[in-house]
Amino acid sequence: MSCKLTFGAVSGHFAFFIFTFLATLGLSFWSDWEFWYISLITSLALLGIAYCIWLVYDRSPWLIINASGITFKNNRWLFTRLKFISWDSVVSYYNYTYPFDHVIQPEYLVLVCIKGKKQKITISGLDYSKDEILEAVKRYYSSSGDADGEA
Repeated sequence: MSCKLTFGAVSGHFAFFIFTFLATLGLSFWSDWEFWYISLITSLALLGIAYCIWLVYDRSPWLIINASGITFKNNRWLFTRLKFISWDSVVSYYNYTYPFDHVIQPEYLVLVCIKGKKQKITISGLDYSKDEILEAVKRYYSSSGDADGEA
């Protein structure tokens, strides 16, 4: 299973950058481009819009679940390296929903690894649903031969 990022994952950032761009563009225009810092913010907001578009059209995988383990990106940066966790190092796993955000409610998959180290993987905003991702994790985790610690 290979999951990719969707527009819904970056739509809030996209809307923020568009609002900032339009607001500062108006201020820059009305001030006859006298204040350089307003123009700088306008340029940075335009770069943010371009980056969000680039994120959406990037088709590289953000989460790969297979028989050997889980490979994932946990940051919204395109140049972040994929991190790999083998099923042999996973003791248990569970699903976590951030309870304080009532509008978006981001979903996480938490892997408890050897020595109690926890790895939180963002699974909201991907092109597969939470249930499909958890089913794939359950299938591969149970086939790894160490399914007695499943949560």
